[in-house]
Amino acid sequence: MWYNEDNFSVVIGGNKYVNVPNILVYKGDPIFRITRAERTDQLGIDFDIFDSKRNKIAIVKNGRIYKGDKERYQVDIKADQYTLTDKSNNSIICDIKKRSAAGSSELDVNVHLYMKDGFLFEASPEKTNIGGVTLKGNTIMNCANGIVIS
Repeated sequence: MWYNEDNFSVVIGGNKYVNVPNILVYKGDPIFRITRAERTDQLGIDFDIFDSKRNKIAIVKNGRIYKGDKERYQVDIKADQYTLTDKSNNSIICDIKKRSAAGSSELDVNVHLYMKDGFLFEASPEKTNIGGVTLKGNTIMNCANGIVIS
């Protein structure tokens, strides 16, 4: 069984979040849900991935990527890593690294993610871009919310 976790260290878009249960809150809704497996103690993350046209193209559950349109998107699974790629332009939409692949944190997540209303949240390995603001190399610790967009 997986449960909500509030004691963790993850890197999302080049920024580290330590014990921050709501890493990204968009218009009052938490976007990422951090979970932990009761049996294995493995950390996971849950969120939905939308494209620029507001279509849901994939679901991330417990740190694994599940997709709908197999013709357009490809999921690659390696030891401790899941990657979602747009086949039309070979761009990586989501990359999730776990355990040993995540380096000094429990998860390392990079994502090109649109919100349900079309707003773009871009978290590359080096930085996070949000509406013209760039966050890079920050550590956000022990607070209820990391990034809040109203």
